Amino acid sequence: MPKSTPGITIRVDAREVRSGIPDLLINTFGVSIEVAPLRAGDYELGGRPIRVAELKAAPDLVALIADQRLFAQVDALLTSGVAPVVVLEGDWRRVQSRMHPNAIRGALTYLAGVLQVPVLPSAGVADTAALPYSLAKQLQVVCHQPGAAPAKKAKTLTDQQISVLAALLVSILQVSAASWALVEPDADATAAP
Repeated sequence: MPKSTPGITIRVDAREVRSGIPDLLINTFGVSIEVAPLRAGDYELGGRPIRVAELKAAPDLVALIADQRLFAQVDALLTSGVAPVVVLEGDWRRVQSRMHPNAIRGALTYLAGVLQVPVLPSAGVADTAALPYSLAKQLQVVCHQPGAAPAKKAKTLTDQQISVLAALLVSILQVSAASWALVEPDADATAAP
């Protein structure tokens, strides 16, 4: 059994509570758990950008590939601003499927090699709990990156609009200042007569 490390916080999506993984994280590793609806992923582990673990059982992963839904899910994770990692529980080669094994291998290598989304293999439930714990420990303890960010209070539409306009204004001012800095005065025009 791995040694527990105090001070690690993992945010867990509310839909994952029944999986038993949060209980293993608490009882086996002494992790502090915050249950909340997450905007992306199943487990928010910390880091900047926020690293999230998306858990997939081998049969579910094969079905997602066959239905051509896997890359839409991964794209949604990537565009949400998080850094995803897929934890693959079980051996996809043992899943009964009409898909050629090379199609599944191709999808997995595309995830890891092209999209740069790591795929971590897991032998079972205990291993599936150990992987997010280990990654959270690396991020929060070894690399000293913050843990799960506190839930933010939803802004009103007016507040969101003001934030967007303020960010645009700052960007415009920065670009204008940079543009003026690039324009060098003409030496002949600035010379005294």
